[in-house]
Parts: sequence; C-alpha cells; structure tokens
Amino acid sequence: GSTFSFPYSLRIGSSVLPSALISGFTVDPDHRRVALPLLQRLRRHHEDHGIGFSLGVVLSDPTSISCRFWTKYAETFPQNFRFLFPIGYWVKVLAPGRMARAGVKAWERTASRAFGSMLRLTPHRYDPDVRPYRAGDLEQCAQILDQASAAIDWALVWSPEHLKNQLESSLSGTFVFERHGRVRGMVNYHSLLL
Repeated sequence: GSTFSFPYSLRIGSSVLPSALISGFTVDPDHRRVALPLLQRLRRHHEDHGIGFSLGVVLSDPTSISCRFWTKYAETFPQNFRFLFPIGYWVKVLAPGRMARAGVKAWERTASRAFGSMLRLTPHRYDPDVRPYRAGDLEQCAQILDQASAAIDWALVWSPEHLKNQLESSLSGTFVFERHGRVRGMVNYHSLLL
C-alpha cells in the first residue's frame, strides 16, 4: 500500500492551521490489512511534524471499496476521521466518442452518444485575452487567490513557493485571463490518465 500527503496551511474562519492534503491512498486488494497500519503511521508522521489536521477526498459512491473503507474507518475511529461535507466536480467531455466507449456507467455512454455532437458547439471560440501563464504573473495570481478565498470559511493558504510550484509545474498547465495589462483570472489543470 501507499499514500502521500502535501503540507499546507489551512484557514478555517480567522485561524490558520498547519494541515496536509492526503491523496493516493491505495492498498493492494490481496493485502487490505496494511491499510490501518499505513494510516496510523501517516497520523503519527503528521503529529510529529505539528500537523493537526488532514484533508482528503473520498468518492461518494457507496458501492466503491474506498467509500466502504472510509465509512467503516469513521465508525470505528470517530475521533480520527469525519466526513465533513460532500463536494462536487464538473466534467467537460472533450472526446465524446471515447466516453461513449469507456464510460463506467451506462448513462455516461448513452449521454455521450446522444449529446456528444453538441459538445463541439461549446465553448464557441477562443478568447484572445486568455494566454499561457508566465512567471511574472505569480504576484497577481496570488492576489486573485487571496481575494477569491477571503469570504470562504475553509481555504488553503498558498505560500508564494507552493503557488509557484503549482502554477509552474511541468506536470500541469496554467492559463490566465489578462485584460488591460492585468491578470483577472486563472485556471490550473492537470492531465490524468483514467
């Protein structure tokens, strides 16, 4: 099994706490018993490094092994784990033909076949104010993040170093919306193989 975590500062209300984002928690199905010792070791590691709070995302499909594991873990160790709130995600299908063949659920395959041809109509064109991120955009991007998260109860606090690593990573890409010489918005993306 394996897991990894990324240290971050998390602002909850007006308090800033050392925290970690946990991802990649995976255990070989033939060795499921290693899951608990792996989590306990990660908890000790976080405690040893002054991290008092960890966040992770669990798929909400109750039939998934992951969701069943975390539900059982929360029941067994309520002092260690809580589901806080559901989160959503959005998807823009770029290759409806592939989705029609590879969609996990029947409705995904059917919808891709039925509506896939309409996807080419959106977005309608490229905006000339959108361009690739440049290193000189970092300060303006940091300001945008700070302003966008100011009214949110829970928000990551991005250090300049973390934000630079995120926006300039060779593993991801970033676009900015620039108008009148000022960055007005940004998007950072990763390509994932599914």
